[in-house]
Amino acid sequence: MPTRIEVFDGAPLAHHAVANWLARAVARSITERGWCHLALPGGPFVRPIFTELAGFQLPWSDVTFYFTDERCVPVTHPASNFGEAIDKLLKNPRIEMHQFRRIEAERAEREEAAEDYERGLPEAFDCLLAELGADGHIAALYPRSPALSETERLVLPVEAPTRPQRRISVTPPVLQRAREVLVVATGHDRAAALASALASEGDVLANPGRLLRERTWFADREAAAQLPA
Repeated sequence: MPTRIEVFDGAPLAHHAVANWLARAVARSITERGWCHLALPGGPFVRPIFTELAGFQLPWSDVTFYFTDERCVPVTHPASNFGEAIDKLLKNPRIEMHQFRRIEAERAEREEAAEDYERGLPEAFDCLLAELGADGHIAALYPRSPALSETERLVLPVEAPTRPQRRISVTPPVLQRAREVLVVATGHDRAAALASALASEGDVLANPGRLLRERTWFADREAAAQLPA
């Protein structure tokens, strides 16, 4: 079973708890190491989390922001993970643009963009946030993706089953090396995927969420409906 799973009465409470968890993890990393390499996902679920996180009084100048994946769209596109993050986080005047390390996924040569991002990665992320998709995907690692079998490359161009399909994602070694990881699942459409991700047996190719099975998980009651009592 995971090292820790917490269930909340509704997505808003879960998102509030996620923001608090991130703030504590960032503070802990800075206290212990003097910096925090923080890896963030994208998607609508992060909007309230980023908004609340930006309100914390932390030593933000010691934080470098990274991304677990990116859609191959311009940074001004509504689907851009980078665009979503800076829109919310830069509202804190102590967070500056130079602290973000983005994936230049809009470049025509996706392989080169992936290689450039890989070269700039730290040895391990200090803190990583992920969301479990309804199909079990994590970052942009979808079920049956060839990238799920990668053991050497850290960043790869990948294809998603939904638009925009062209994306760039970190690979399993990056996810599993992260020091502190929080996986979030909210909504009834995540219930089957969450139960499968945390089951005692299963296939990572069928449910990539199992890559992070032994980490910390936050869920709302709808997503947790199929978990054992």
